[in-house]
Amino acid sequence: MTLPPGPRGTLLTTYRILAKPFTWFPRWRATYGDPFTTRAVNGTIVITGEPEGIGQVFAAKPDTFDVFAPGAMRPVLGARSLLVTSGPPHRRDRRLLAPTFTGARMRAYGSTVQQVTRAHMARVEAGATFNAHELGTGISLEVIVRAVFGVEEPERVGVFSRVVQDLADAVHPAPLFFPALQGRWFPPWVRFQRRMAAFDALLLDQVARTRARAEGREDVCSKVLETRHEDGSAPDDEEVLGHLRTLLLAGHETTAIALAWSLYWVHRTPEVLERLRAELEPLGPTPDPAALERLPYLEGVVLEALRIYPLLTEVLRVVKEPFELLGRTLPPGTAVAPSVLLAHWREETFPEPGRFRPERFLERRFGPTELLPFGGGARRCLGAAFATYELKVALGTLIAGWDLELLDRDVTPVRRNFTMAPRGGVRLALRARRTSPGPAVLAAV
Repeated sequence: MTLPPGPRGTLLTTYRILAKPFTWFPRWRATYGDPFTTRAVNGTIVITGEPEGIGQVFAAKPDTFDVFAPGAMRPVLGARSLLVTSGPPHRRDRRLLAPTFTGARMRAYGSTVQQVTRAHMARVEAGATFNAHELGTGISLEVIVRAVFGVEEPERVGVFSRVVQDLADAVHPAPLFFPALQGRWFPPWVRFQRRMAAFDALLLDQVARTRARAEGREDVCSKVLETRHEDGSAPDDEEVLGHLRTLLLAGHETTAIALAWSLYWVHRTPEVLERLRAELEPLGPTPDPAALERLPYLEGVVLEALRIYPLLTEVLRVVKEPFELLGRTLPPGTAVAPSVLLAHWREETFPEPGRFRPERFLERRFGPTELLPFGGGARRCLGAAFATYELKVALGTLIAGWDLELLDRDVTPVRRNFTMAPRGGVRLALRARRTSPGPAVLAAV
């Protein structure tokens, strides 16, 4: 079995994958073709951005693959997280969690998303400068704390937000990708361990509070605790903790980044802002979340933001048995990676891929092997629909209610742990309020 050609060297290749994928992935594809092979410190990876190759991976039986480098995610998400399990445990847990993300339940959170968005913007004074990533983090964290845990008390929402943000800030990529650094002699690892202990203590306390509450609650934590496995058993604390860790840490970070990118591209592209405002205008300054969900151009803006700078540059799997990819047989132990970045920047699929054009999503529909911001196949993100809905409601609320000015004209992606975020976070200035944001019923966090 002969692997496709690719760049030589391990350390330099690993650095380029982590630090500059938007530069090197297209360059490697142009040099070596598709697929190509990279050799990183945590394994050999065969990468493809071709729809046919992506389709072969996504259509394969789930047991064809193992999780790639679970040791890098386990310290953050735990051993029972959906992102680190595979095989029957993974399928069982997906069945357990899937009902918590049904459409009707997801839409019930629309007013929460809008309330939280208005409350956070109400704290920004006219003429003041603010950071879009920080704004998005505050919004997405509070939405998740309320939707996942049903926490309503402003003081406790603030406690959750601070503990989660402290932990997110302490996640250093070096010890995750290089386990030799996971020792007491490495200060970032010690700080991370201390903050993770505080985070877990808070989660376990909330689980105990949720169990003590009356039934009939609609938050995700309550629903998870009410569910039963096929054998009738309830999820244990370790399992619940793994799910809640994943929803809180992975969910808030990706949504915050996507909202920051959306605000950046809308205000960097005047014709997009003008068309989006024209679509929002008939809904008034305080549009209903259900109406925002139905707006086609708003959805195109969100999808284009997810396309042009994807949060994750590739979707990784490890081959457990010989696997056919675009005419080549990959041996067991090889990682195969549908590249979100390469798929989203494929000229044949997205002409002028570097141009922000939400109209492309009004002109045609793209298949799951062409547009894959949330991965695909048996491991596609369970929260994809909720994340997209939250982004539409938050962005639509912001554009309808406030006039903003972009202060950073040329923002580039930079690695932030597992995700790619806007360097500097995107600075914006509040020029005018289009409407009173309503009472700031949510406490500052």
